Amino acid sequence: MGKKPSEPQQQKPVVVVDHKSHYLRGLIIVIVIAVLGVGVYRQWFTVTTHDRRDNQKVDIKLTVDTAKIKEDTKMAAKKTEEEASKLSANVKEQASKLHDQTK
Repeated sequence: MGKKPSEPQQQKPVVVVDHKSHYLRGLIIVIVIAVLGVGVYRQWFTVTTHDRRDNQKVDIKLTVDTAKIKEDTKMAAKKTEEEASKLSANVKEQASKLHDQTK
């Protein structure tokens, strides 16, 4: 026999995808991968392996060079300051020239 007409049809649940959190999650993943890539390139992280032949296992060791990270961070901050000072001086010079031209 068929369905009874008095029974209500069950509705499927609606799945709502929050696109902002989806993009944010993707952005965070990209940033983490970028930091890891830069860290390996700048030798902040070192991965070493050691074969243990007695039990056919491989030991993997991750070393983080915090001193190198701090040194690179200080150098980047110093370089950024220098470049910002140059840019600021250039903008002031251009503004002064423009001001003088309008007189």
